[in-house]
Amino acid sequence: MHVNHRSFLRRRLARSGTAVAAGVAALMLTVAAGSAGANVQVQEPTSAQTVSFDGWNLSVNQTDQSITSVPPLSGNQFTRDLFASGRALATVSGNGTAPFTGGVLEVGYQIGYQADVSNGAVITGNAGITPGAVYIPERSENLILTADPNIPPVVELFTGEALELGVETPIEGNISTQIAPGTIATVPVQKKECKSTQCAITLRNIHLEVNHALGSVSVRSYAIFTASTDVADDVVVSYGPPVIV
Repeated sequence: MHVNHRSFLRRRLARSGTAVAAGVAALMLTVAAGSAGANVQVQEPTSAQTVSFDGWNLSVNQTDQSITSVPPLSGNQFTRDLFASGRALATVSGNGTAPFTGGVLEVGYQIGYQADVSNGAVITGNAGITPGAVYIPERSENLILTADPNIPPVVELFTGEALELGVETPIEGNISTQIAPGTIATVPVQKKECKSTQCAITLRNIHLEVNHALGSVSVRSYAIFTASTDVADDVVVSYGPPVIV
């Protein structure tokens, strides 16, 4: 009996919550454990404070931050395989002129890289190039990030349907590689509604995979806290130290 291993793999990816990423400079986000041969970079705690329009003292603290770089499972020299951890704590204190009604805490990472080699295949001679798309109709926790202006930067983080884009090329023809400028991508990881004057988010071994990146790759964490009253919203942001991987 013939077994379609490719279809089976797609089904497993979609069901397990592993991101299926595609397009230009794809970045995948999953939750997984660490690997051998890791390079662990521990970051110093960071914080940000402000006084809101209503007179509340707002603060965001980032602690226990680390970025662990491991050899990519694919063995691809243009791939970075990372595991990130950290904790963000938002606090509201003092006495404001309007009651504090709640807030939102969001954490994530900013990824920057020098050059993008994913635009990849330029076919010359008698050959052509045919883009193909495969839709996987099973719910998955996925992030699709692309520099293609025709594709939204983020597609349904944690809630969308798996989508895989591919390219089919004829046998004949010459293939060369295009190199495009790099970019900075903001990748939200988790968001929490804060119903009290203190709330926190803890990340443990969040898997970040950057594909098609030429040159150095930098990673910086962020924590955004939005505090609300009936009168105003105030936003305070803390950034972690950049890490080159």
